[in-house]
Amino acid sequence: MEQSISIAQLVTASNNALSVIKNVGNKLKKTKRSDALSDVLDIQSAIMEMQEKQQRLINENMDLRGRVKELEEGLKFSGELVRDGNYLYLKSDKNRTEPYCLACWGHDRRLIGVIVMKQAVGPDIFQCNICTKRGDAVRSV
Repeated sequence: MEQSISIAQLVTASNNALSVIKNVGNKLKKTKRSDALSDVLDIQSAIMEMQEKQQRLINENMDLRGRVKELEEGLKFSGELVRDGNYLYLKSDKNRTEPYCLACWGHDRRLIGVIVMKQAVGPDIFQCNICTKRGDAVRSV
């Protein structure tokens, strides 16, 4: 959380600096000092470029924080999963009623529930909507 506060402070400081530079530029326009005005415009341009880069870093930081959270969630579940065939189950699911996709877990540590389609004859069909989007085949057990 400390980093978020320092990012907010940085944004505020750069906005304040840009505001000061704009005010100086407006005052210089009135005095008709074009040489100093040109320097101020260069400084203003540099601050705006810095703000753009700063925003990209903030976005990257937020993305990375999200990814860290996903990975932490994956680690939390690792010890709670049991493999049964090509599916995973929570240890607490003694009757194996809620299967999770082994491929999705192996691919990006996401615990994705699969759809179980009961068949009158033959094995039930387990389908993962994520793997279906990736192009993997529907599996039957």
